[in-house]
Amino acid sequence: MTTPGPLWGAPHIQKELALAGHVVGQTAVEKYMIRAPKPSDTWSSFIQRHMDVSAACDFFVVPTLTFKRLFCFIVLSHD
Repeated sequence: MTTPGPLWGAPHIQKELALAGHVVGQTAVEKYMIRAPKPSDTWSSFIQRHMDVSAACDFFVVPTLTFKRLFCFIVLSHD
């Protein structure tokens, strides 16, 4: 019953089971409820842990005054 109604709590499931003719205690419902997975790490905590081994790169074109193109490639270490 937790799959179709993930926002249902134990009291609501207990009442639905009682309507179906099954008398079950609220603690028993809580015991067998499927728990939602814990949220993963946040983006800022990931960046803080991997800052010393990460790098950024960029490639861009700069037009010069003589209408030629200057190709730039930059690699930055976040160390």
